Amino acid sequence: MRKFILGLSLGLAIACSTVIFASDTIQALLFPASFEINGSNIGLNNDYKVLNVDGHAYVPIRFIAENLGATIDYDAESEKIFVKNKILDLTDPDYKDISVGNLILTKDGNNTKVTGQLKMAGVGSSKNKIEAKLAFYNDKSEKIGDIAISGNDFGVESQTFVSEGAGDFRAYSAVNLRIGAVNDHIISELPSILYENTKYNFTLKLPKTWEGRYEVEEKVIESEGFRADNYNFIDKANKGYGGVVFTITVWTKEDWLKNGPSLIGVGQIYKIGEDGDKVFTLAPPGDVEYNPHDEMLKAEFFSMYDHINTIKTTFKLTPAPSLVGYITKLENQRALVVSPISREINQTRKEFYDAIWVSNMPQDVEVGQYVHVWLEGAIATSYPGQGKASKVTITKIQKPEKAILSQDEVIRKALLNKDISSIYNFVINEVVYDENSDVWTIRYKSAIITDSSIEEHIIQVPDK
Repeated sequence: MRKFILGLSLGLAIACSTVIFASDTIQALLFPASFEINGSNIGLNNDYKVLNVDGHAYVPIRFIAENLGATIDYDAESEKIFVKNKILDLTDPDYKDISVGNLILTKDGNNTKVTGQLKMAGVGSSKNKIEAKLAFYNDKSEKIGDIAISGNDFGVESQTFVSEGAGDFRAYSAVNLRIGAVNDHIISELPSILYENTKYNFTLKLPKTWEGRYEVEEKVIESEGFRADNYNFIDKANKGYGGVVFTITVWTKEDWLKNGPSLIGVGQIYKIGEDGDKVFTLAPPGDVEYNPHDEMLKAEFFSMYDHINTIKTTFKLTPAPSLVGYITKLENQRALVVSPISREINQTRKEFYDAIWVSNMPQDVEVGQYVHVWLEGAIATSYPGQGKASKVTITKIQKPEKAILSQDEVIRKALLNKDISSIYNFVINEVVYDENSDVWTIRYKSAIITDSSIEEHIIQVPDK
């Protein structure tokens, strides 16, 4: 009965939009008709009827949709009928023979009902047992729901499935497919590696197979009306052809609200996170970024590109570090970390540099390195303060193209000079390289507590 009413309801909606009835009643007559769909004769079963209303034939939309290979469902809350009949393009990059698509999400009490299709390539006429999961995410990469897919009769033809998950996740932004087992053979989830961005405090999980095969290039994009930071994730093997697999862009919220809708309208770009005034997006490349004439390089590129859908849902914001600065001293298994940026404590003390003796540091840290430190527990209020690290990351500052020394090597060389090494607590404000003179210049100060301005000093180090 439900199927009959659904077909009739849609027919009435269409008729009422074009015909004016003179009475409050509609006369509907059963209409004898058979169907030929794409060359095949399809008979109606007892659940479906064809009606003649005012000379128009009304057919059950579910019957037509399903026999055209589409998914269909009705959402009572929105009073909307959904029909989908597209290519099944959602895959698990670790098991690409199975694809899912034509997902329709409708509300069912406190749950979300998911109707979709699944097919399996390369299995001939056999029927297969598949266990899988779909995970749904919002535009902050937070998981908001999931469903299980389970069945014994999946094959090369698209098979419709219906499943339910707790909560309302109809307004999802991204969905991932994870194949758990095929014909009782467990499909293990492949290990991952972690990419950490310490400038904007976020992480991404990348496939372990990417290890040593990618690099990240930071670029500032300035255009009329906005400025944004781009992080291009590049396939090293195809770098000569561009090699960009995807790009993370960091926008101000104002710029994203102004430019985001038009960008979404012209290409693939996905919002994956938000932090205060910052909005994070991920976009695949708009151009060919690999050598199309080399099958090996092409396959190399797509072996990475195929993971984009999974990677974008692993975006996570991390807590901001407690202290960011240079390691200026090492002693007694502790490191003195001093921030290069001053802050105002009160109206009279306007230049103060955070400095903390940090214990529990990694054994491989060196003086001169620029580090991000997360502290745990109480911090002693002496100056410099004292605290224990729960996590430390070392930022590798890119060496200037024509320089021989790295920045941390220059700082260690500068400390051989007694003028700077004799200062117990000093702050490094800037380290710059001049390729014309082949000399590094370090601007530094004594990190003291004072109500007056602190005198700046300069030391120069030859690049050799």
